[in-house]
Amino acid sequence: MRLRPIFLALSAAIALAQPPSGSIVIQTSTLLDGRGGVLKNQQIVIQGSRIQSVSARKEKATDDLRGLTVMPGWIDTHVHLNRHMDANHKSVSGGDKPEDAALYTAGDAWLTLEDGFTTVQRVGAAIDAVVRDRINQECCRGRAF
Repeated sequence: MRLRPIFLALSAAIALAQPPSGSIVIQTSTLLDGRGGVLKNQQIVIQGSRIQSVSARKEKATDDLRGLTVMPGWIDTHVHLNRHMDANHKSVSGGDKPEDAALYTAGDAWLTLEDGFTTVQRVGAAIDAVVRDRINQECCRGRAF
């Protein structure tokens, strides 16, 4: 069984859960602050695409993540989003129709985000720029993250 901690993926939260008030209030019980600290019972307030505050305030939460660990998104500086397993269970890249290559790459990007990586870098795969631009256009409403 694979254990998945909960990650604070701001781009996904903004794209999926923007309430009418325009702010998101996340209640946490354990928060890794990205600076080496572990904070307890904090609320993260997100306005638009920015974290406005992290504090022990008691606003009504739009998302309750108590019992889970919330942390900043991870960064991977060497990924191959365009690789996938073929019918023979061999890792391959290239030779696919462009629309298939885009779907494989988008699928890998989604799985990477689900695993907590909100920033990735890959130098050299042409399809990466196309997928990045499409993610920014569709998921982030044109806002680059």
